[in-house]
Amino acid sequence: MRPFPRLGWVLGLVILVATACRSGQPERAAAVPPPAGLAQATLFVEPDDGVQPVVQFIDSAQQSLDVAMYLLSDRDILTALERGHQRGVRIRVMLEEHPYGTGPGNHEAARRLSAAGIATRWSPPAIRLSHDKYAIADRRRALVGTANWTYSAFTRNREYLLLLTDPAEVAALAALFDADWERRPAQVADPDLVISPLNSRMVLLGLVASARQSLELEMEEMEDAQIEQALLSAAHRGVRVRVILPAVAGGEDPNRPGEEVLSAGGVEVRRLGATYVHAKDIVVDDRVAFVGSENISSPSLDTNREVGVVVADPAVVQRLEDTFTRDWQASQP
Repeated sequence: MRPFPRLGWVLGLVILVATACRSGQPERAAAVPPPAGLAQATLFVEPDDGVQPVVQFIDSAQQSLDVAMYLLSDRDILTALERGHQRGVRIRVMLEEHPYGTGPGNHEAARRLSAAGIATRWSPPAIRLSHDKYAIADRRRALVGTANWTYSAFTRNREYLLLLTDPAEVAALAALFDADWERRPAQVADPDLVISPLNSRMVLLGLVASARQSLELEMEEMEDAQIEQALLSAAHRGVRVRVILPAVAGGEDPNRPGEEVLSAGGVEVRRLGATYVHAKDIVVDDRVAFVGSENISSPSLDTNREVGVVVADPAVVQRLEDTFTRDWQASQP
């Protein structure tokens, strides 16, 4: 994999800062040179691959399983967690106590897991909203992605999940889980991890600023002025920037202002209706990608707990691109 051109990256950052100043938006964070990305990972695409990759991941645990999840309600997954506990796996599940707009939320799942003897705890109250979606099996494998563990995630949504086996990456995720479980301050211990509120904004700005040819984004939310200006700066320097957002289902559309800003500045924006876009991913120049729970929104980047990964595995990047192309062709301006 060839390195990012340093001079070009610096020029891109200068344009980004200048554009942000002209727009009158406060510059909350500076971009950082993007990480190289994990060389090896396995990608699952939803709803194509269904719930089985998650069930199999749970079933693969022999000694321990740690789960941090914004929403957990899928029956097959709950049954798999109970099955794991019955065969002697030490399971810890950390859930968001007050997920936004979800009715009963996680309370039913928490009651069921606790009744089965599984250690269950609410996410740290010091975090505004724990929107993360990851799990660690035997401290050797991790599953990180955009998908909540709900029925709709595996049957109706566009979602991405990464299976990771890199020892440093898995260890860093395990340290993050332990810190949140024990209510201790967390740190980013791996350059390829993207963690809110610690480094997400800086890393995503760096990825966008590094683009030389293309940027492809699938995002549920587009509601952050600084990232929007970074995308405009990329378009102004000749990068083809394409964004897929979810179709409007009726009522207020919080993505409309961001879409209008981007479209006016040369960014191509389309809406996908056949599959609900719950994905959060960015592909840069066909060679490196971000996948995670982070939306393009200020709370997601600055105050929530979010977890993502930068990956450079060619097979992962290619499948992300293939799925983007399929969704782009099925979407409407």
